[in-house]
Amino acid sequence: MGREELANQSDSQRFDQGVRKILGVSHDELKRREEQWKREREGKVKPGPKPKTSPSSHASKTKA
Repeated sequence: MGREELANQSDSQRFDQGVRKILGVSHDELKRREEQWKREREGKVKPGPKPKTSPSSHASKTKA
């Protein structure tokens, strides 16, 4: 679909086409992709908590 065709469609028509495209993927295919994604993530290190800053280094607190 070209840009000219997209420009002539209403937002609801574009939304409807997008939903139909997404829902066109079978449930089995979604499950297969999710399992593959989980296997790929298993070996990755999860990020830890952010380091806390001390109140004295906070920029909004100024000495008068």
